Amino acid sequence: MEVAMPFAQIAHGVNTRLIQLEDRLVEEWRNPQGNAPEPIIIEESDRQQAPEHLYVIWSEWTGLSQYERSKIVLNAYERVRGRNFALNVTLAMGLTSDEADRMGIEYAPLE
Repeated sequence: MEVAMPFAQIAHGVNTRLIQLEDRLVEEWRNPQGNAPEPIIIEESDRQQAPEHLYVIWSEWTGLSQYERSKIVLNAYERVRGRNFALNVTLAMGLTSDEADRMGIEYAPLE
């Protein structure tokens, strides 16, 4: 008799704050507000195709785990650019400005 391996997944309750942050990030990605200082969205790639690294610098991340932040960034990116582009992403990070400074992430506005 074959015994099935028990598989499970972590069940998270619905967190309305996470949903709201994702929706706000999607809106900013689709319709950037030039007068808003945050969020700062950085799409980085060594190729001419879809970005491989995504960084979102935003004070709204305070109090959220890196897992929650990354999930929001990647979900928002997929909603905006589509699944095919999202599959190229190898790093999706949500950082506060202090965290970005400590990591040495330097950025300048696009012109």
